[in-house]
Amino acid sequence: FYGCEEVTMLTIPASMTKIGNYAFAGCGSSDGELTVTFAERTEELSFGNGVFSECYIEELSIPASVTLSDDFLGGLEVDRIVPADDHPTLQSDEYALYLTENGAMVTLLRFQPTAEANLSAFDIHASVKTIAANAFEGAQLTALTFEDGSQLESIGERAFYGSSLVTITLPESAFTIGSYAFAQISKLYDKCTTRIDLGGATSIGDHAFFNTGYTTLKVTIPASVKEIGAFAFADDSSYGVYLAGVTLSGGLEVIGEN
Repeated sequence: FYGCEEVTMLTIPASMTKIGNYAFAGCGSSDGELTVTFAERTEELSFGNGVFSECYIEELSIPASVTLSDDFLGGLEVDRIVPADDHPTLQSDEYALYLTENGAMVTLLRFQPTAEANLSAFDIHASVKTIAANAFEGAQLTALTFEDGSQLESIGERAFYGSSLVTITLPESAFTIGSYAFAQISKLYDKCTTRIDLGGATSIGDHAFFNTGYTTLKVTIPASVKEIGAFAFADDSSYGVYLAGVTLSGGLEVIGEN
């Protein structure tokens, strides 16, 4: 059903057990919104990657019998995803949607605050090991912190791309930073980033902090960082983004181009 723009309502029958990659991508685009409902079911149903890519869904409820692929969210514009209270691997609170293991929130899939949530700052649970790609893209947060004892291992590509972070304080655990993870923050918002604490980062991906900074910003690369990717702290002068100073520590082995 890829590209079926006129399809605006979808009811998934109880008999269905698997939906392949990009099966309904682009549906509902003529009307601006796709409405998805599930028939009452007991059989397990698995979703492939990008099933609703290029679709807008206001709210998507996920029954307990439905499992999602790692890239199910790819290309999907959705205001809120609500898993069933008894879903075995998904959990949500007033701020975010998580993937769980043995009851612990291990992957933060997407930031989706309720209207009542405080948007100025967000403290990420210590149990979170992965921040998924695009999880906070465009989020209007000014401060990011992590609970004590954070087990963070990776920050995905474009995880905070275009957000409004003023201060970025990362944990002391060993973790990697993906490509474009904190890029374009200053370009899209009036408030510029004035503090970046890299914590225990071990590698910084290509364009990770591209066009992010301010005239007074100074960054210290901790000894834990072994590699800095291409264009990691580059700025496009046409947007007036600057970096006042960088201090390199002894553990660094590779710096990419530009």
